[in-house]
Amino acid sequence: MKQKLTRRAALAGLAAATTTPAIGAGEPDPIYAAIATHREAFQIFNDAVTAYGVEEKKWSYGEDEPATLLEADERVKETSDEEAAALEELVTTVPITFAGTLALIRYVLSYEAGPRRHHLLEEDELVAFLTTIGGAIEKLANVA
Repeated sequence: MKQKLTRRAALAGLAAATTTPAIGAGEPDPIYAAIATHREAFQIFNDAVTAYGVEEKKWSYGEDEPATLLEADERVKETSDEEAAALEELVTTVPITFAGTLALIRYVLSYEAGPRRHHLLEEDELVAFLTTIGGAIEKLANVA
């Protein structure tokens, strides 16, 4: 036999539900900042590589490397380190929402399977990425 839901029971249930914080409730998902940071770092690195290519085309092999080429090479190294740090932050930041988890997956896929076809993740980064995604899903599904 079905029991009738009383107003008192409904209000008690509502009170309990509103006092139990949801994961990520009221705070922005940190994965969006990590995605934005990596996107910017990757673009800056890409621009540095392009600038290096322009300088390299001006140089003839066998000649001394001009200062502009050496500076461009140094810029590539600097921005490569910055992009690597942003990538490490990206693959180790655990999303706190399902939307953030999906955004991270789609962001990585946009490099791996998108029109740019740039392999963003090497072995270590791939393991960290999958561990992060698994951790996020466990937390969000409350199975951890």
